[in-house]
Amino acid sequence: IVSLAVASGTRIKAGAPMMVLEAMKMQNTLMAPLEGVINYKVAPGQTVRTGDLLATIGDKEIEA
Repeated sequence: IVSLAVASGTRIKAGAPMMVLEAMKMQNTLMAPLEGVINYKVAPGQTVRTGDLLATIGDKEIEA
């Protein structure tokens, strides 16, 4: 994971950038598939594998 576009708990629109993922030295911007409040399950610098949960997008803000 190279970077996260917004902070966890932020409302994101469908099609907006969520994060940048690097694979085989190529950086790929992942877009939100739907609108809602994003909660990341990864952090910048983290290595992920196929099938790992990167984020969830729900209807409500995250309570601290």
